[in-house]
Amino acid sequence: MKQIKAVKRQLKRHQLCIMFGILCISVFVTFYINYFAWKKHTLLKKAADYPAQFINFVRYMTQSDHGFWFWKDGVRKYANHLQFLRGYLTDQNLTHVPNALTKQSTCPACFGEDACSAISNGDVKILKSNNGDMTYRGVYFGKWDDKDIVLKQLVTDHEEGFKNFDKFLCKHSQKRWLCRGPEVIKQTFIGARDAMKLENLAKGFNITREGAGLKLCLTTRFIRKLQQLYDIDDNNKLSAHESSIMYTSLVVNPEAALLKFFSSLDNLWPFPKYYGACGRAVIAENGGKPLVDYLNQPWEIRASLALQLLEVVQYMLHGDPNWSVFYVDINYDNIAITSSEKLSFIDLEDLTLLDKKEFDQGETEVRRDKPCNEECFGQFAAAMYGKNARDFCSTIPIYSDVMFALVCQKILSDLEEHKKRSWFTDPKIEIKSPDGLLHSIPYHFKTTIEKSLRECVEEREVDGRIQAVEYLRGALVESLGSAGGAGADEGKE
Repeated sequence: MKQIKAVKRQLKRHQLCIMFGILCISVFVTFYINYFAWKKHTLLKKAADYPAQFINFVRYMTQSDHGFWFWKDGVRKYANHLQFLRGYLTDQNLTHVPNALTKQSTCPACFGEDACSAISNGDVKILKSNNGDMTYRGVYFGKWDDKDIVLKQLVTDHEEGFKNFDKFLCKHSQKRWLCRGPEVIKQTFIGARDAMKLENLAKGFNITREGAGLKLCLTTRFIRKLQQLYDIDDNNKLSAHESSIMYTSLVVNPEAALLKFFSSLDNLWPFPKYYGACGRAVIAENGGKPLVDYLNQPWEIRASLALQLLEVVQYMLHGDPNWSVFYVDINYDNIAITSSEKLSFIDLEDLTLLDKKEFDQGETEVRRDKPCNEECFGQFAAAMYGKNARDFCSTIPIYSDVMFALVCQKILSDLEEHKKRSWFTDPKIEIKSPDGLLHSIPYHFKTTIEKSLRECVEEREVDGRIQAVEYLRGALVESLGSAGGAGADEGKE
């Protein structure tokens, strides 16, 4: 009898083990079925993005400063795409801005909220299409009432900027274990009174790669000017909410703050006007037609634009008594022409703003004692972004004429030596740059202009580049005054 009971107990144990095993297997199988279903959905979602990613990749690689071109006239094709979008801004092709695009719920960890009411009221609309949004790198064309605008996601979803910033907020939050939603920013130092001190801003400066130039030479005077602009309730101090928005704008991608800053100054600065922000999207003036669209225009128009470009660079460096701009991301993609035929730099991400009250050496400025070209500028740039980078802010004016060299090489010159070899690229790789704006030069000015362009790019003596720019200006003015540039071809096919 005892043996029978022992056998029954053993059978029950076996039954329990078998049932437990079946339960584990069921849970295991259910988990994997759901996992692979999720994985399939994710892969399909990613696969749906592959065409757009490939197109953006090709467009990125066809820029002249990335080493090579996949096809001739790549920039021109992109420009035609943008031009098509701008001509497509009719009421029937516009739609409301979706909440998923602005992410207003993330505020105050955002770029601002001053345009949110206009978006919710339907005053701001963006282009729509049958196969999704018509965008390029997070840029949406649209209208705000009767104004042509661009709505920019300065940090798009596939980039790490805001992801890293959100992690940064959690790291400095009082509730790391429960870190979600906009409330977390109120539990960090970002909304505190001393958040805008340079040492506190420095804590967030390494979150993203964007805006390295601005972060390099930031000054207290510039911060105070921005504080006035972000003081929405105009009570001469920033609330925790306002401080959080300003801090986010500066450390994630400072383009929104820079657009806001330059729009508060005189209208001589060649940047689009700031209209507002909502969540993690910024709205600015439509910069106009891409400069590359003017390559086939008659000599008079191209020469006038070249002259204006040289004057704009001169103004950026020396035109304002308080601020100067050091900008080296010079290429066709970043320059547009407004409806009033004014040049506009439409990408401020890599701009360095120099406070002349703190860094400009004025009459005591140290001058270079030898010519400075690619190698010289490369050494300066390496030191500028090194460990003691801030010490080099006062020396930027000494090397600022690199902007003229880049303008001459990447925009103006149509000489083969400049189209096949670009500064700061591998010399073993032969590139194919777009046509220079100053192609088909009138016969009587060809020698002077080409010689000036060569000296502008590669100076042979101290201050040779500055002298070459002056000669180039004079030749362009003279060519415009000589019977409309007689002898020039009317354009390049």
